[in-house]
Amino acid sequence: MKRKFVKVMFLGALTLSTVTYVGCKDYDDDIDNLQTQIDANKASIAELQKFVKEGKWVKSVEPITGGFKITFNDGTPYEIVNGAKGDKGDTGATGAEGQSSILTVDPTTGEWLINGEKTGWSAKAPYIQDGYWYYWSKEAGKFVKGDKATGEQGEEGPAGVNGFSPYIANGTNGDKGYWYFYEPDNKDAITSGDLKGWVKGAFTDATTTLTKIEDRPCWLLTQLDGDETKEVILPTADNLINIKGVAISDDGKISTDGTKEVTLYYGILKNEVKFGPKGDQNTYSEGKVLTSNNAVINVMVNPVDISLEEYTFTLQNSKGTNTYLELGKPVQNVTPKALTRAESTPNIGLYDLSVKIKDGLNSSAELPQAVYALATKNAWDKTIMSAYDVKVTLSNQNIPELTDQTLAAIKNCDETYVWDDLLKEAGETNLGYVADYYYTADNVEIKKDVETGKWQILSKIGQSVIVTVHYLTVEGVEKSSTLTIQFKKKLEMVTVDPINWTVTDAKDGKEKKVSLEVIKDLLDKEDYSVVYLSKAALDETPAETDIDYAVAPVVKAENGGIALSVAKDTKDEKWYLTAIFDETKVTATEHTIHLAVKNAKGEDDLGTLLVKGIDLKVNITMSKTPVFVFDRIPGYFSEDGKTAKAYGTPVTGTEGEDKVTYDLTKLYTNITNGMANISYAEDNSEAWKGAQWLQSDVNPVLSLPVGLDNIGKKHGLIVRYQPYGNKNLAAILDEFNLTVLSEIAEGTEKGTVSNKYLSNVVREFTLNLTDFVWKDYKGESIVWSSDSENRIKSITLVPSDTAGKYMDLSATDFKASTPIKVTLKNSVGVILSPESEEKSYIEMTVLDAWGITSTVKIPVPIKNENK
Repeated sequence: MKRKFVKVMFLGALTLSTVTYVGCKDYDDDIDNLQTQIDANKASIAELQKFVKEGKWVKSVEPITGGFKITFNDGTPYEIVNGAKGDKGDTGATGAEGQSSILTVDPTTGEWLINGEKTGWSAKAPYIQDGYWYYWSKEAGKFVKGDKATGEQGEEGPAGVNGFSPYIANGTNGDKGYWYFYEPDNKDAITSGDLKGWVKGAFTDATTTLTKIEDRPCWLLTQLDGDETKEVILPTADNLINIKGVAISDDGKISTDGTKEVTLYYGILKNEVKFGPKGDQNTYSEGKVLTSNNAVINVMVNPVDISLEEYTFTLQNSKGTNTYLELGKPVQNVTPKALTRAESTPNIGLYDLSVKIKDGLNSSAELPQAVYALATKNAWDKTIMSAYDVKVTLSNQNIPELTDQTLAAIKNCDETYVWDDLLKEAGETNLGYVADYYYTADNVEIKKDVETGKWQILSKIGQSVIVTVHYLTVEGVEKSSTLTIQFKKKLEMVTVDPINWTVTDAKDGKEKKVSLEVIKDLLDKEDYSVVYLSKAALDETPAETDIDYAVAPVVKAENGGIALSVAKDTKDEKWYLTAIFDETKVTATEHTIHLAVKNAKGEDDLGTLLVKGIDLKVNITMSKTPVFVFDRIPGYFSEDGKTAKAYGTPVTGTEGEDKVTYDLTKLYTNITNGMANISYAEDNSEAWKGAQWLQSDVNPVLSLPVGLDNIGKKHGLIVRYQPYGNKNLAAILDEFNLTVLSEIAEGTEKGTVSNKYLSNVVREFTLNLTDFVWKDYKGESIVWSSDSENRIKSITLVPSDTAGKYMDLSATDFKASTPIKVTLKNSVGVILSPESEEKSYIEMTVLDAWGITSTVKIPVPIKNENK
């Protein structure tokens, strides 16, 4: 029977990945010409055709009531169900009239399922590959190679035989509407004609079937319209344009000059060999060719972002044949070091294809040396090929073997590990050169993962384990090596309530307790105690000497700011952890203190020394009420509080070293000189060019040289209170700019004197310091004659230019005990043009102890007076 319907198993349940099928149309042309082939069900097929032409491809297929749902890669759903066409909806349409079916295979029994229901028919039908029949072998548990196939010419495509997926008869051959299954060895199989080897099944009114084609990335939708079958190819992946073999070195460098040469180690069994764990052995027949399994071909594809999961790759020579090599499914290439810049990520557009010798070969005569091209088919059966530069070399000489290994890293028990990965981590690189292998060990669980096919190990206790790696060489010799691995018990964590404490809160006290009843059973034992763990103990792979155990049951933490102790309360017989806080050392933040229950008789390298872990959370906060307040004296500070002024006390030093001192505590009502935990700092920035005022950070007395570089200029100061002298706590600061002023220069009244003038009548007068009124910054008059008045350094008198024409002064240095006589010059006769008071004055200059000069004018008018 020649059928255009390509019949392949659904969801890849059987490994017919390289099956060659007969009668497959060139579906690339079908897409463009599909409209002319459709009569019935025209709307649904046209809709699917439209999706395919738009570049959409099928992402998933799932059964629904009465049919199936197709979801495209852009999320568009399309439903085909029994009965009449349904509503289109927002994203798709229901399908054509009639029933619908999805062909699947039970992965355990190999039985055909139609819409998920058992049929009783085996899916293990024979098939042809590379011109040879392959049959299912119950003994081998897989397909084995048989005789050459002579198949007949189909309507289109190369010579071959009929496909073997179940189909519904359309009336041309057999009974219309009945399922047919291909099982030549079935006692009910038809023995002649086009239906030879087929078995008639149950009747169905299904008109639509959806079948996954395994050797191409597509589904085949088939609809029966009377006696005619209509088909639509639905791609399951984006269209592959180009493939190219490349070479990637062990250090991650890529070369596009063709693939690197792949070496396959092999051997031919002289006798039958049984190998595998007890109760699950594989039988390798005499003459079987065994091969290594680590040969990989690297391939680069375009488009680079295409997913190759749906593509099947083969190797073929220039004659289009390959009878002994097969490729595995494409796997994204990942290198330890990136080919570009990204670290530890898949390399875009690069894939790995494992290569091995096909099963069923019986002699080395069938193992030719050749150069091949990589080949695959797109959804429409078009072949895409690389250049003929894939080199595969066969060797049965110097085959690497395994050696004993020791795993350096300690692993945690209660965690499942992959044995192949552990071997690789230990340094074993030759596992890929063996034909088969399995593992055995005592006191651990070893099993093979059903999905991944990888061996796994699980240890539930901390222990040292010797694992035997049993392996079968490609020559058919069973050998073994060992891997020594140290399993460490992972520290189990328990939870206790956090501890909260407020610094300086008298009501809160300095002691807090938390219950340890969660580990009561351990603490009641003689050899168990709570210990503190240092940071070294928390390293990923600590040595025993790295663990800092405090003497149980008392431990210290946070530099002694928190003292912990563990004890059993004599009243309620419960275990408690007590924290005692030292406000002079604690830090007001959230702390995590690492504790553990230690078994004095345990072993650290097995994880039995520390049996329970506790991450104790301790939250320390500052009281909302400040522990100290800077109470300023308002009169010294500006309204905004940013500046302050002071006058200081002059101190006479050696020549040129006079100072002005000021005690900063005078700015406050609650700070006394030498008060504990108070410190002082000043502005050290470039903005301040004067000498430093502070003698030390604990001395509040400023000492500044006299003169304009310091007096009258702003200087930034910081007064700091450190609570309890604990630098781990936030300091309380008072920051401001201080200006030191002169008591004399800032006086409220300066050098006032009256009734002093000269004329032809009053030709002289005497000036005494007591004649002047000078009030300091407080408004208090200076007592010039007082011996205690040390705020004035010097006083000088100088007449103005105008006054100098009319008068003489007996001295220029003004002393408190020596008056100065002012006399009208003798040469002056009758004063014809007296000058105004503004021009006729004596300038009085006062230098104070702050180094500031104050100047005032003493009016001395020249009156036109003759009698």
